[in-house]
Amino acid sequence: TSSSALTIEYELHGDTYRIFHLNSSTGELSLLNTLDYETITIHKLTIEARSSSTITPCYSEIIIHVVNINDNLPEINLIF
Repeated sequence: TSSSALTIEYELHGDTYRIFHLNSSTGELSLLNTLDYETITIHKLTIEARSSSTITPCYSEIIIHVVNINDNLPEINLIF
């Protein structure tokens, strides 16, 4: 018997600031750095999936909207 398992490789496009990591074997997307609303509010990424059995790769666009949260330290002014 011969077994030919389908192997898919993934590649990330559009990560200009190198904030994300895409596992090329599993397609799992993770963060390398924290997201900051004050810096970038929307990230548009494209994931390319290709296998040895097809000539044309598949593409999927991911849009990540960063939510603004209060990340400033609290300030207390005491008057005596």
